[in-house]
Amino acid sequence: MFRVYAVEPDAFVEWVADGLFRACWGWHTGRLLARFPNSWIKEAAQRIAALPDGVKKTRAGAYLQKVKPLLMPQPNRTYDQVRPWLENALCEHRRAPFAAVLSTRQQSGVLGREDLDDDDEGWRDLRDQVVKRQAADLARLAGPMLRAATEIVLVDPYFLRDGGGGARRWLSTIQELLRIATEGPGAARKRRIEVHCRTNGADTEFFLGKCRDDLRFHLILPPGHQITIVRWQEEAGSERLHPRYILTDLAGLQIDAGFDVRPDATTDVILMGSDRRRHRWSDYQIPGSPFTPFDRITVTASGEYARST
Repeated sequence: MFRVYAVEPDAFVEWVADGLFRACWGWHTGRLLARFPNSWIKEAAQRIAALPDGVKKTRAGAYLQKVKPLLMPQPNRTYDQVRPWLENALCEHRRAPFAAVLSTRQQSGVLGREDLDDDDEGWRDLRDQVVKRQAADLARLAGPMLRAATEIVLVDPYFLRDGGGGARRWLSTIQELLRIATEGPGAARKRRIEVHCRTNGADTEFFLGKCRDDLRFHLILPPGHQITIVRWQEEAGSERLHPRYILTDLAGLQIDAGFDVRPDATTDVILMGSDRRRHRWSDYQIPGSPFTPFDRITVTASGEYARST
């Protein structure tokens, strides 16, 4: 779904200057670049500065600015400044694989400019996948997006609809998504984490008690974080609150069958295009939503529960 590529600075500048693969990178395509080495931006900028003045130089410089937010930190990788970039990249690729290594230097195990098509396993489109309905599988698929995002909105109309043990099928997935979103080096500080669902016939007092006393929702939250559960009502004749999503300020995934764990089942997961992601993101903002807000329950990792309408 999201794949991180090691791209040689020489290759990036040369190919972008020639007008190649500029539309390939982005959260909406699932293709991201590794910040490898940490000085990757500086090295690419130096190569652009060395180009003759003209359209190619301007094109490459503009695109470098555009891809900066797509560079993923690589805190657990090593880089020997004495060795060539490709030697470093292949060494790290053998130890902990990138999606692929891209270089101007033709070599086994390396993608060149002629390999950038869907016939190559390392470059093919993976924007829709079939995934097991297991918490770890879904979290692994969404992990790069969740770690980099500062705002996360999880949408499942039927969240906690079932009581007792049935409700815990959702909690295990939410817990794993939040863990992978907040732990480890490179995880962005989260400004907003929300779950959006229908009322499913439960009034505020009942739902609050269910979260606090029965499920003890705060126990699944990472230390120092909080989550807000936003419940909506559908109005007659209005749009239905039905599809399930993982929405962030960067990208969005549609989850066909929802977040509840079903060990023997699978679900389709689709990476949303930019326009569609923005549209659905606006659906879950107050004001601006086509749905009617019912209540909000904010839960902190320390065990505080606050309600509002």
